[in-house]
Amino acid sequence: MPDTEPHEAGPTGLRWPGRLVVLAGALGAIAVGATSGFGLIFAIPYASIGALLAIRRPRTWIGWILLLMGWAHALAAASIGGTEAEFAAGPPLPLAVAAVATAAAGTAVFVCYTFLAIVFPSGRLPGGRWGWVARSALVYGLVMVVLAATAPTIQVTLSNDSQAIDVANPLSVASGLPIWTLGLGDILFPPLVIFMAGAAVSLFVRLRRAEGIEHQQLRWISVATLLVVAAVLLGLVLSTVVPGANESGLVWIPAILAFPTVPIAIGVAVLRYRLYDIDTIVNRAIVYGLLTSILAGASAALIGIFERIFQGVIGPGSDASIILTTLLVVTAFNPVKNRLQALVDRRFKEVRDPVADLAAFEAEVRGGIARPDRQRVLRHLVEVAMNALAATGAAVTLDGSSAPAWTVTSGKPITGEPIVVTAALAGATAELRLGGVPAPRAGDALQAALVTALEETSAS
Repeated sequence: MPDTEPHEAGPTGLRWPGRLVVLAGALGAIAVGATSGFGLIFAIPYASIGALLAIRRPRTWIGWILLLMGWAHALAAASIGGTEAEFAAGPPLPLAVAAVATAAAGTAVFVCYTFLAIVFPSGRLPGGRWGWVARSALVYGLVMVVLAATAPTIQVTLSNDSQAIDVANPLSVASGLPIWTLGLGDILFPPLVIFMAGAAVSLFVRLRRAEGIEHQQLRWISVATLLVVAAVLLGLVLSTVVPGANESGLVWIPAILAFPTVPIAIGVAVLRYRLYDIDTIVNRAIVYGLLTSILAGASAALIGIFERIFQGVIGPGSDASIILTTLLVVTAFNPVKNRLQALVDRRFKEVRDPVADLAAFEAEVRGGIARPDRQRVLRHLVEVAMNALAATGAAVTLDGSSAPAWTVTSGKPITGEPIVVTAALAGATAELRLGGVPAPRAGDALQAALVTALEETSAS
């Protein structure tokens, strides 16, 4: 995209319909995982953290990958209904789909781990020659998932059997082809493990080169990924060299313990280093969690009280208690929420230093090796400035004499008397507008820091 093209960026999070769909997907993965102990251990951290990131930053792959991994782990550990005789005779379509999904989920887990390691923390595939390697690995992984779902024989765990058994795949494609007799799983699976190990190595390479916040983010995910790769390789080696070790399942205990450390590490990186601004989500989660508990308890108590009152007045079976309780709860919703929000902000909200946040942004722009992408840097400036000053909306405009004006916005429309900072550059004027900023947050030092940050961005 040419530098002179205007660009406008609105809010990046999902709206309520999308949020409900993502939350339903996370709850579905947890429900499937609840059918087995191991599946629940995996599904909760992956699905919950993935849903939070997908809602907050839907354009990055990380949240979606974690959510998909929650489903893959839950399905891989799930047991399904039916019997061997039913599979031999041809199971109904829902049972067949469930069996194929559980059979392919194990391979999907490895593919997801590979690409999570590749795209973290930027959420995008790398460019250049390594980008082609990453895309080739993605295609290879998808082919492996398709082969696992269409093989003539699949492994499933039936509800009346604790061990996985081989059954005929009811959805197999071209099961009579000679290629299935070559043992494709044994031939093609090791390269997938190599891709996964290579993605883990790339994390450590980027860790050595990264600085500042990115270094801290990569440190957490690198340690967790190393644990997963080491545990999987240990399980593969022991299951090969120790007779009967794979059947007992003991060799996979380290992997079972290592897998959940990945979303936990991402959660720590998010909470500690403000990756994807997840601290706002945590704040809202505490508020609405407490609000739900309080209103649910009050509703139950009020319904019980009003039922006794109305039973003596108009007899049993009246819905008046439920109607009156609903009205009271709706009336109390906003006052209770506002009081809880103020309490949580005082106890849990981090005190931000606007000048320090903007200084860190300046250092990040100045420390870049390559020439930064102007649109991306402007968008980053808007978000940093808005978060640093607790603004409700922000906009930056770069107006040049020989090029169309750029405008990048974020948050709500700017109303009232915004903070306006301008910087005159060679042949261009840059203006940053911030709306809804609390008055005490605007001081001389903050104004100077904003001007410096704006000049550094516009000159990049």
